[in-house]
Amino acid sequence: MLSLPEEKIDVGVAALTFAKEIYPLIDIPTYSLQIDAIAEGARQTIARYGRNDPESIIRAMNTYFYK
Repeated sequence: MLSLPEEKIDVGVAALTFAKEIYPLIDIPTYSLQIDAIAEGARQTIARYGRNDPESIIRAMNTYFYK
């Protein structure tokens, strides 16, 4: 993974790989799918807001994560 260009590294998988050092039983594929689902949900919520300015994006993300 470290040999990949930075833009090709999946940050979620990288974090889970590092976490496996402390939590050897962690199921990387399962948690990776959960991270992807969370990211997709956030993207959909942002899209529903229909605006791309930083304040609207933060508002949409707050809505998604806290409701």
